[in-house]
Amino acid sequence: MVDHTQPGALCDVLQAFKHYGLNLTSIVSRPATHADRLWTYVFFVEFEGHEEDQAVQKVVAEMRTIARDLRVLGSYETHNPSESES
Repeated sequence: MVDHTQPGALCDVLQAFKHYGLNLTSIVSRPATHADRLWTYVFFVEFEGHEEDQAVQKVVAEMRTIARDLRVLGSYETHNPSESES
């Protein structure tokens, strides 16, 4: 969740992906479910990379300095069907 009182807060978070060369594949916004956070939104972001990658670690660290709340929901290896056929 970004600070909605700061203009450009979402842009600041997303700039980290460009800065560290990570491809953003999806962004979805949903209204926050807390009654004390009316008219605020939660953003779900998906991007290429793995939690063990140095660039991913740097992006997450940078986002933590900007976002009000950040949770990593998972990190998954890419399945490449052509590699398993060999």
